[in-house]
Amino acid sequence: MIDEHDISTQRACRIVGLSRSMWYYNSKKDDSHVIDKLNEMTNRLPTRGFDTYFKRIREEGYEWNKRRVLRVYRMIKLS
Repeated sequence: MIDEHDISTQRACRIVGLSRSMWYYNSKKDDSHVIDKLNEMTNRLPTRGFDTYFKRIREEGYEWNKRRVLRVYRMIKLS
């Protein structure tokens, strides 16, 4: 929209109802450690489910949030 109609970012955001901070936002999530750990566990224990994987992750001392691990688990299509 900005390139096609040659309007400012501020005006384009106002038209579509988006705040400018959302336009410039860059996610800082780095889930590579969680992905590696889940892949390692699925190779070692392929018939287990999310609850078992999360329990073992916690037993190994990782402090990752359950929602974060579940989001990554679904993102790499393990469910």
